[in-house]
Amino acid sequence: MQIRAGDERRPKLWPAVAGLLAVGLLTAAAATAQMGSNGPEYDKRVAEALRELDVKYSVDKDGDFEILFEMDGDRTQLAWIISDTNEYRNFEIREIWSYGYKVEDGELPADVARKILEDSFQKKLGAWGYNDGYAVYVTRIAADADAESLYSALMITLDAADEMEQALLGDKDDL
Repeated sequence: MQIRAGDERRPKLWPAVAGLLAVGLLTAAAATAQMGSNGPEYDKRVAEALRELDVKYSVDKDGDFEILFEMDGDRTQLAWIISDTNEYRNFEIREIWSYGYKVEDGELPADVARKILEDSFQKKLGAWGYNDGYAVYVTRIAADADAESLYSALMITLDAADEMEQALLGDKDDL
């Protein structure tokens, strides 16, 4: 017996083959995730921009870009460019963080909270927040910002955090 295309008696193998392919791909993806890859997932757009700018960075366990900058006066300041982005309506938003104050015991002191709120009001880009015992300056920009815009936002973040650290702690340079 000969079976021709379009013949209803022809075995319908495509759904079975497609199912097996899907299971195989999912199994391979799961195995890669369990065994680990060459490092954490990170946003390639940021890596490309930082390479273009010749900015040295490392990628932390969360896939965020960790950057240690030398500031004026023999100071350093640490910042993170977050790989995960957020979406709001038609905006894809990236965050850049830098710590300006660390709470030693308990809660953020009222005078520090007031100072960072007043400082936030004066800033044109970015604002202060509080996360896990740190006053953190966060700048939000378009996730697909070009290299120069990313660098400008990074420097705004670093400058704001370092200035606040100096204002609150004097010459102490821990962050």
